[in-house]
Amino acid sequence: MIQINKTIDAELTKIRRLRQWAWVSLLAYPIIMKIFGVITNSDDVLLFVGVLWAFVPMCIWGRVYNCKCPNCGKYFHGLRWFWNPLARKCLHCGIKLKIQNAAMK
Repeated sequence: MIQINKTIDAELTKIRRLRQWAWVSLLAYPIIMKIFGVITNSDDVLLFVGVLWAFVPMCIWGRVYNCKCPNCGKYFHGLRWFWNPLARKCLHCGIKLKIQNAAMK
């Protein structure tokens, strides 16, 4: 069994929060576009906001892909040619993203 300490748990919490922000930024895109479409009624402004907002999820997902595992130091979501941003455990050492409270004691 993998021993979990507080620093590893803190790093895993950062990865979890970053993934949550990535999903929020991706799912907020149609809502943002609808709001700006109703407020401005301008295709030029809507195009500008759409292109600008498209970079926000790309940047956040890029950070998700580059997360390092706090246990082994390798990429949490990726192997050499395979990347899984939805992985629930490290693809190298197998440490789970969600740690049970019992494992902390």
